[in-house]
Amino acid sequence: MIDWQKAASHVIGEVHRSLPADADLSARKKALRAARPWEFASTSWGKKVWAKHSRKYLEKFGLPPVKAKAVEDHLSPLERLMAKAKGNAAFPVNLQTSEDVRKAGWQAETRDADGHLCRLHAPFETDEDIVWLVREALENGETVTIWPAKGAAA
Repeated sequence: MIDWQKAASHVIGEVHRSLPADADLSARKKALRAARPWEFASTSWGKKVWAKHSRKYLEKFGLPPVKAKAVEDHLSPLERLMAKAKGNAAFPVNLQTSEDVRKAGWQAETRDADGHLCRLHAPFETDEDIVWLVREALENGETVTIWPAKGAAA
């Protein structure tokens, strides 16, 4: 069985030793393409490993590094859908305050230990619905807040 990482490093090391010390970036790229073993051109994993090691090698000789993706710009799939629906005005639902939830007309919410919103519930139709929500939330370690239904006595 082939060790992809070691094989790529070994071949690239051989290419490096065969090149003159003053070789430019384009000559190094050309030499790497010519030396790439067929295993690294015929499988998706091989292509991925070869690209990673080639890039790492070429960055030492002037290839600009790939920009890292900003973590704070990451949105979950649900948050992306919500942003798309709102015309890209992203506002993660799990960061809404209890006041915002209540103003939106929800009768109950559950939150995790960090205070992130987990679930919302429309006005309850029966007491069994309340019991179900509370049981489900407690099983998952969430806290529950239930407000009186609109128009009901507080």
